[in-house]
Amino acid sequence: MGDYLPYFAIFYVIGILAFGLFIRFYFARKRLMDTTKSHEIKGGEKVAEEMAKKIKDDAEKHRRERE
Repeated sequence: MGDYLPYFAIFYVIGILAFGLFIRFYFARKRLMDTTKSHEIKGGEKVAEEMAKKIKDDAEKHRRERE
Protein backbone atom coordinates (compact mmCIF):
# COMPACT_ATOMS: atom_id res chain seq x y z
CA MET A 1 0.00 0.00 0.00
CA GLY A 2 2.80 2.40 0.84
CA ASP A 3 4.37 1.89 -2.58
CA TYR A 4 1.22 3.06 -4.34
CA LEU A 5 0.62 6.10 -2.14
CA PRO A 6 2.04 8.63 -4.65
CA TYR A 7 -0.26 7.25 -7.35
CA PHE A 8 -3.28 7.58 -5.07
CA ALA A 9 -2.27 11.14 -4.26
CA ILE A 10 -1.89 12.03 -7.94
CA PHE A 11 -5.28 10.55 -8.84
CA TYR A 12 -6.84 12.27 -5.83
CA VAL A 13 -5.52 15.67 -6.94
CA ILE A 14 -6.53 15.05 -10.56
CA GLY A 15 -10.01 14.10 -9.36
CA ILE A 16 -10.36 17.25 -7.28
CA LEU A 17 -9.22 19.41 -10.20
CA ALA A 18 -11.55 17.64 -12.64
CA PHE A 19 -14.48 18.03 -10.24
CA GLY A 20 -13.69 21.73 -9.80
CA LEU A 21 -13.60 22.27 -13.57
CA PHE A 22 -16.84 20.34 -14.01
CA ILE A 23 -18.60 22.47 -11.38
CA ARG A 24 -17.21 25.67 -12.89
CA PHE A 25 -18.41 24.78 -16.41
CA TYR A 26 -21.77 23.56 -15.10
CA PHE A 27 -22.53 26.82 -13.31
CA ALA A 28 -21.17 28.96 -16.17
CA ARG A 29 -23.48 27.15 -18.58
CA LYS A 30 -26.40 27.46 -16.17
CA ARG A 31 -25.77 31.21 -15.77
CA LEU A 32 -25.58 31.60 -19.57
CA MET A 33 -28.86 29.74 -20.04
CA ASP A 34 -30.57 31.90 -17.39
CA THR A 35 -29.44 35.13 -19.04
CA THR A 36 -30.55 34.01 -22.50
CA LYS A 37 -33.95 33.00 -21.11
CA SER A 38 -34.44 36.41 -19.53
CA HIS A 39 -33.64 38.10 -22.88
CA GLU A 40 -36.04 35.90 -24.82
CA ILE A 41 -39.27 37.00 -23.18
CA LYS A 42 -42.04 36.55 -25.68
CA GLY A 43 -43.90 39.72 -26.50
CA GLY A 44 -41.19 41.80 -24.88
CA GLU A 45 -40.81 44.04 -27.91
CA LYS A 46 -44.52 44.80 -27.99
CA VAL A 47 -44.49 45.65 -24.30
CA ALA A 48 -41.48 47.91 -24.83
CA GLU A 49 -43.25 49.70 -27.69
CA GLU A 50 -46.39 50.23 -25.60
CA MET A 51 -44.32 51.55 -22.69
CA ALA A 52 -42.48 53.94 -25.04
CA LYS A 53 -45.81 55.24 -26.36
CA LYS A 54 -47.10 55.75 -22.83
CA ILE A 55 -43.96 57.58 -21.76
CA LYS A 56 -44.16 59.79 -24.85
CA ASP A 57 -47.84 60.60 -24.21
CA ASP A 58 -47.14 61.38 -20.55
CA ALA A 59 -44.24 63.67 -21.48
CA GLU A 60 -46.41 65.55 -24.00
CA LYS A 61 -49.19 65.87 -21.44
CA HIS A 62 -46.82 67.31 -18.83
CA ARG A 63 -45.40 69.77 -21.36
CA ARG A 64 -48.89 71.00 -22.23
CA GLU A 65 -49.73 71.41 -18.53
CA ARG A 66 -46.58 73.46 -17.89
CA GLU A 67 -47.29 75.86 -20.77
